[in-house]
Amino acid sequence: MAYTVLATVKEYLALDSSTAHDALINRCIAAAQAAIDSYTGKRFEATDSTTHYFSQSDLDGTELLLDSWLSQLDSITNGDGQTLATNLVTPEPRNTWPIIALKSANWRWSSSESEVAIIGRWSWSVSAPADIVQACVRWSAYTYRLKDAAIFEATANNDLGQLMIIKGIPSDVKALLDSYRGLF
Repeated sequence: MAYTVLATVKEYLALDSSTAHDALINRCIAAAQAAIDSYTGKRFEATDSTTHYFSQSDLDGTELLLDSWLSQLDSITNGDGQTLATNLVTPEPRNTWPIIALKSANWRWSSSESEVAIIGRWSWSVSAPADIVQACVRWSAYTYRLKDAAIFEATANNDLGQLMIIKGIPSDVKALLDSYRGLF
């Protein structure tokens, strides 16, 4: 699922109900979402649960260090093939998302090659936060409008007679995304 939908971007752009540009806008949405994920280093939603596998080398004492952010924990199968009840596991950090590690005194492996299987939604959050949705709407609209621009984004310094062409992320989108950069 996308961080935003076609109807929201069309409303932001104040476009009528014509479908003439829908394919282009959908491509802009996909590009904006990919750019947001790339810029922040995070995936902000997962629509389906998937399985990640962990070995004994991922264990630090009683803490299993995850390879990605976990926004929803569905089930755990221990390395001995037995289901580990999720109430026997403490997420880290506690009381907030995303989970980056799981603590338990009940990790079990049948051999050094066996793995713990964790099923859940592997992303920063189950659904994109409001500021990420807004960033995606704005960046999608910005990208869509570039099709009509002779100069994509420019500022002028009249005193010096200079025209500066600005490249990259729109500044308002960058401001929304910067708070997510560098967070674990």
